[in-house]
Amino acid sequence: MRAAAPLLWLLMIAPGVAVGGEVKRLTVAEALSLAAEHSPALASRRAGLEAADHRWSASTARLLPKLSLNVRYTRLSYVAPGEITLPFSLPNQPTPDPIRLGDAIENQFASSVVLEQPLFTGLTLINTRAAAQHATTAAAELVRQEAQDLALRTEETYFGLLKARQLLEVTEQSNKALTAHLERLERLAREGASTPLDVSRTRTRLAALRVQRLQAQATEAVAQQGLLTLLGLEADVTLVLTPDLDAENEVPQQELLAQAQGRPDLAAARAQAEVKEAQARAAAGGLWPQVVLRAAAQFDSPNQRYFPLRNEFNPSWDASVVLAWTAWDWGATWHTHRAAALDAVAARHWVAQLEDAVRSDVERRRLEVTTAAARRSASAEAVDVAAQSLERAQRLCDAGQAPCIGVLDAEAELTALRAEWVQARVDQRLAGSQLRRAIGTLSLTPEGKP
Repeated sequence: MRAAAPLLWLLMIAPGVAVGGEVKRLTVAEALSLAAEHSPALASRRAGLEAADHRWSASTARLLPKLSLNVRYTRLSYVAPGEITLPFSLPNQPTPDPIRLGDAIENQFASSVVLEQPLFTGLTLINTRAAAQHATTAAAELVRQEAQDLALRTEETYFGLLKARQLLEVTEQSNKALTAHLERLERLAREGASTPLDVSRTRTRLAALRVQRLQAQATEAVAQQGLLTLLGLEADVTLVLTPDLDAENEVPQQELLAQAQGRPDLAAARAQAEVKEAQARAAAGGLWPQVVLRAAAQFDSPNQRYFPLRNEFNPSWDASVVLAWTAWDWGATWHTHRAAALDAVAARHWVAQLEDAVRSDVERRRLEVTTAAARRSASAEAVDVAAQSLERAQRLCDAGQAPCIGVLDAEAELTALRAEWVQARVDQRLAGSQLRRAIGTLSLTPEGKP
């Protein structure tokens, strides 16, 4: 039973090994694809884009003639039709009967086809259509922004799990080295070449390392669960990641600032400002007279234009040009226009503020990339030097030429530097992604599509 316990423990902590459940190999590109398929936020933005496109189509349709069909049936109470009685009669003739003017109408049937075409609306319809077009552009940019934010979250989660596993591996390497060192010290202590204090300190270090390993395992489990949730995978799936930590070459600052002008959030803000300006122009159209061409054809029983009225269907038509102008509404239209104009001014100020923030963000991300590259190079050199120092400390300890406590110090320093090197590699990789997000070139797909 004791012999099986270490094997079970290894199966539980080993990265990429599943204790039941599916093992899935996953590259960064595959993770991005799965995140795009599973993201409710991205689906919501895409639905918003489709809705904006329908609103633009509706605003375009309002420029075209509107055709209305109307059918009405009315039941009337009985009223005797009008009659005319002649005021005279012929000699030797009976009094003539009254002349009936039409029929008694109890059932009315009315049907009409009405065609209306706006001729002049103060450019309200045109500006409303322009606002809808800019709103569609803004919605498309918001889709692209959400896609880039999702790509950054996915990469941060992916490489966060990779970092947790590599840090766990560093802990395992340290545990292996200290275990071997403890065995040597116990052997030397039996031979009288080492002290019990050296053995005790090594055991203490191993006990502390076991605590670190448990913490690393918990961090790795949380990171994997976060990535599984983001990608929409089952909780029992174990992921095997590709350690793709190569960083891209740095881009000159001027090119970065030029590319950042196309950032989706900045483009969306500019489109929203265009929406506000078009809405202000549309609101101003309410101050002008409205001219509409109206044409209608009727087929009624009785038709009011036929005399006398008969219980029969007869056609008729009419055409008119209607001019309407609200002469006084207590300034409601004017105040609506001014409010919309000030909203447009506020939107333009927001764009200017966002442009300043983008420049600062790009410069900060560029410096982070430069610093991360230097940090990765320095940490790699430090790991090499620390590994050599540990080897020398072990040789001196074995030869009895230096206290064995130096091995513990050298091993602790090497473990810390290895952890720093893992952190530096991941930070450099993510710094590159954050820079691409800052300039608006990060994408969920290699083709750059949202």
